Amino acid sequence: MKPIELANRVLRRVPKGRNFYFSFIRYIPVNKEKIIKELDGNFFLITSTGRTGTTLFANILNSSGESQVAHEPMIGEQYYHRLSIENPNYSYNYISNFRLKEIYLRKTKKRYGEVNGALRRNVKDIKRILPKTTVIQIIRNGYDVVSSILNRKTFTKNDRYYWTMIPDASIIPEREWSKLSRFEKICFMWAEENRWLSENCDVSAKFETLIEDYEYFTETVANVVGISVSKESWEYYVNKNINPNSSYYDENKPENWTKEQHDSFNRICGSEMARYGY
Repeated sequence: MKPIELANRVLRRVPKGRNFYFSFIRYIPVNKEKIIKELDGNFFLITSTGRTGTTLFANILNSSGESQVAHEPMIGEQYYHRLSIENPNYSYNYISNFRLKEIYLRKTKKRYGEVNGALRRNVKDIKRILPKTTVIQIIRNGYDVVSSILNRKTFTKNDRYYWTMIPDASIIPEREWSKLSRFEKICFMWAEENRWLSENCDVSAKFETLIEDYEYFTETVANVVGISVSKESWEYYVNKNINPNSSYYDENKPENWTKEQHDSFNRICGSEMARYGY
């Protein structure tokens, strides 16, 4: 068993053991230049705001066996996503001093990719360090994403990652953020992070078309990351119910939103919805 596999077992059994895992990876002696040389051009990232079929797409890409594709491999990486939102300078240090080595130690094939929404705020710094990295944004209709997230713990007292988050002032002034309702915060983060991704990713692909059109999936995802996926494999996985939101309640469907919620959604998300033709 590789040392990183053992450390991952510890992290999975003790979710709050991220400090141990962070220190464990950082102090494994590997030359940084060697890591960059090995990863640049051999690493790709598919990312999004979440609730965009990331499990599905990781399974489809892994079905070919050509590359190693991991779905959100780091337990609790949302914690570091939060830190990168609160302090943009943190992102570079996180990628440069920890995550690159973690990827290098994790990968077992020459070509390695992640389908990972927790790295969405790090795409600019990943490409800064590994300029040959291909990054794909998956965008899904904001109504569906906001509706789905409303069924989760996001921005509630039970949310261990984002409940007390205050984005950096370059994203939104603290005074404005503090005045937003939970619904408005979810809308804001959908719009803001998709805006960020659209400006820093190589390709933007629409979730709805990816699961309806094999040719579109091949053109915007598979060919871009250099993986051959058969139509049979694509059909097999898109016809399965992957990672359903089991806590979805009817009252959170857009048709049941209040007029105030619809007005807030249109005000906050309208420009990003229009950007992608929703």
